Amino acid sequence: MTPSEYDAATEHREAETVRELGRFMPQEPAWERTRQGTAQFLPDGLDTAGHHLVVAENGSGEVVGNAWIGPDPRQAAGTAGSAIDATAMTCRPCT
Repeated sequence: MTPSEYDAATEHREAETVRELGRFMPQEPAWERTRQGTAQFLPDGLDTAGHHLVVAENGSGEVVGNAWIGPDPRQAAGTAGSAIDATAMTCRPCT
């Protein structure tokens, strides 16, 4: 995942989180809570220790999804988040 891919993935993840939280709270506090979560769990963005942020590509090299692999704060281990929309893909690690 490149820095620009990270920015786009973070923007998408945060917007989806706010959409979900917006069912239970006003938008402004939802955005604040979401951004606090990003700052807490990915304090160094792509360089956060113990976390791997990757993209999935199709056979043509187009990015078709992303995954955040690392400690899930709600579980002992697992994937923190992913967004993948492809059937045949290869993964490219962070650069």
